[in-house]
Amino acid sequence: MITDANRFARLVHPSRRILSALRLGMVLVLGLLTLPIVARAATFTVNSKDDITDANPGDGVCATTVGGSICTLRAAIQESNALAGPDTINVPANRYTLTIGGKGEDKAVTGDLDISDDLIIAGSTAGPTTINANNLDRVFDVIGPAVVTMSHLIIEGGVAFGESGGGIRNDGTLTLTQVAMRNNHAFDQDGGAIVNFG
Repeated sequence: MITDANRFARLVHPSRRILSALRLGMVLVLGLLTLPIVARAATFTVNSKDDITDANPGDGVCATTVGGSICTLRAAIQESNALAGPDTINVPANRYTLTIGGKGEDKAVTGDLDISDDLIIAGSTAGPTTINANNLDRVFDVIGPAVVTMSHLIIEGGVAFGESGGGIRNDGTLTLTQVAMRNNHAFDQDGGAIVNFG
């Protein structure tokens, strides 16, 4: 004999399955939201020797204008700083001269090229890749805990006024391979070429 209670149980039972499925779906979604975000490494290739900032640091595109295709060394470093994870910047043989004056900021917008995230800067093996600070500031400032590797570069023309490290100031982990330091100066301080705190 089918009672009213049995009919009610049959009607409720499918909805219980739906609720269980919804609960399981919510658990899976919440589980996915708590997974760690894996950083992807980006590779940028410099195609201009000009000293121009990136149009939109963090969008994953090295470009001095929105929608543009010009990638400068400064723009590539800014883009790398804004992206999590180890990135690579390929710098073809040429002479790259810094022209944007202004010291004391750490975003690579003015003055030296500030590096605040893990990075590989690879110069050319086919010819000289020279980065000249034009006596405006030091050339590179590696901000800890960044892990940075530089290879096949000539770093020159860096000046630190009242500070240490005319060519490179390192506060992270720095590896140099086939890197020449030329005509860098630290006035009234140590480390005309390199000062290492890292």
